Amino acid sequence: MMKLLALFMVFSLTSLLTGCSTFNKERRLFKQNADVVAKVSDNTDEYPETPQFLIKRDQEDDMFIEDTLAQNKPVLMNAVVDDETGELVASDQLNTIVVKADYKNIAERNGIVEVAFDLVVPAAMQDKDWQIRLTPKFYWETDSLIAEKLYVTGKEFREKQVQGYRKYQKYFKSIVPDSADFVRAFASLGLLDRFIHRNVERGYMGVTEQEAIDHYIRYWLVHANEKKKARLEEMFRRYVKNPIENEGLRLDTVIIGGNGDIECKYVQTLNAAKKMKKVRVAFDGGVFSWNKEVYRIPFADTLTYYVSSLVYFADTNPLYLKRIISRSVSLSTSAFIDFEAGRWNVDEKISNNTIEISRIKDNFDTILNNEEYIADSIIICATCSPEGSYRLNSLLAKKRGKSVESYFSDYLDSKEKPIRIISKEIPEDWERLKRMISNDTSLRDTHKLLSSFDEDDLDKREKLLKKSDEYNYLKDSLFPLLRRIDFTFCLSRKGMIKDTIHTTVVDENYMRGVKALEEKDYRKAMEILAPYRNINSAVAYMSLGYNYSALDILRGLRQTPDVKYMTAVVLGRIGEDEEAVESYESAVCEKPSLAFRGRLDPEICSLLANRSDRSSQYKINKNQN
Repeated sequence: MMKLLALFMVFSLTSLLTGCSTFNKERRLFKQNADVVAKVSDNTDEYPETPQFLIKRDQEDDMFIEDTLAQNKPVLMNAVVDDETGELVASDQLNTIVVKADYKNIAERNGIVEVAFDLVVPAAMQDKDWQIRLTPKFYWETDSLIAEKLYVTGKEFREKQVQGYRKYQKYFKSIVPDSADFVRAFASLGLLDRFIHRNVERGYMGVTEQEAIDHYIRYWLVHANEKKKARLEEMFRRYVKNPIENEGLRLDTVIIGGNGDIECKYVQTLNAAKKMKKVRVAFDGGVFSWNKEVYRIPFADTLTYYVSSLVYFADTNPLYLKRIISRSVSLSTSAFIDFEAGRWNVDEKISNNTIEISRIKDNFDTILNNEEYIADSIIICATCSPEGSYRLNSLLAKKRGKSVESYFSDYLDSKEKPIRIISKEIPEDWERLKRMISNDTSLRDTHKLLSSFDEDDLDKREKLLKKSDEYNYLKDSLFPLLRRIDFTFCLSRKGMIKDTIHTTVVDENYMRGVKALEEKDYRKAMEILAPYRNINSAVAYMSLGYNYSALDILRGLRQTPDVKYMTAVVLGRIGEDEEAVESYESAVCEKPSLAFRGRLDPEICSLLANRSDRSSQYKINKNQN
């Protein structure tokens, strides 16, 4: 059913008492059957305490404002009998600007809502000498938006606008621009040319050409031109009293005769806020003649749209994961502590050792100060590259491990943290080297290099690698990565006796998806929630318009009333109206409160309206047959 709300023009008593010519021009806004002028509001507390009525007498000159509440006098209005109630109801039509909305309920999809209405300016409000200016304003939660304006401009009003621009343009063109030839613009050229020819060119009188030019410049013209330039803004305001706007304007309709109503469809897209439940639309503006405002539209809320969002069906309850918690845990890190060739003492001054040792100390401090875990022991493992004999590398790795153990034992003693440190060694880390060769895409003959690993004797294996053309690359790029110190921190949970316990924890990733859904970041919500295939996943898919994916999820869920309602919406979107209505009715049967939501949901309303239309058409066809 078409909803009609009017923006009523309130004309003050002061305006009605002004000169006769102005009054006769302006009272046309009330000439027809506009008997009642009042403020429309959803809240009865906002009505004026003393309502005013505009009474039309037999003589138009007797039109005045009458306080019927205080005077207790009757209001003269046309009336007819209502067919349904049998009561007398007012039949006079309001000659006002009318806002028409097909639905006061709007759907939020993909994080946006579209507010649509038709704006009707009746012929009685139009005049060739007037311009009607309307500015829609949208309000929701604590936010607002001043939208693009709508103008209805009379032909003569526009002609005056254009005429003003022409006058200003004429004034502007009368100004000599800075780029013009100064001499040609301001000198007496005829006199100057004759003087230069007769005197300067022949060398008479001792006068230079520049002195001659200065003499014949008409400086009174220069000063006049400067004054004109200084008055540009003033003259623009004088000639262009009502500038033609090009920005921030949705529509400017120029009327010729004003014999018919003007109707404009207005659609405004808004980003859906987190808790956007309704959007209020108000209008500001007035009717303007050439040199003044004829009427001011009283600022008031005109339409309230209720936002239907699928987030209503989101399940915000936490999802839990089963987790096995072990008493003992371990953390590992590595440091590239360099040593002099064939040496094992820790020297902070070598290479990048200062930074690496500082980083390991920070790891020690973090673990030792942890409130949840106790450090039981620390395992240090020193490794070497395959260069040299295996026997010497084994001895070198062992001594380097002991040296690092001693270094960090002293550091822990200074912190008064007595923790057992165990040192180990891997003389030549062939397993790590094999993985690096396999993954290095810059090597040309990976297969040949890997075939060397079939040799069990490690010293012979090294000799096979040396025969490769790519050995130098291995030595320069990969071997340094094998000379490292690995640290393993063995920890245990404080206060835990059993080796393992089974518990449930909140799925933090899932809750991030739910939060994104609540904040209407649907794309992020879909990326996170898609694997869960629950009602929240379906809400995310539906909000982005992935209807078939949403339907596939909904089909696999337990058929609760909410699921059936959402299924009805999806089926309606893909054209399965009959099945959609069945799903909706089943949802309402099980959960009657969904019927109220359905009346606020434009997609459900459309479904039910289509079914009603089909039913009516069926009855018509049956009667005709």
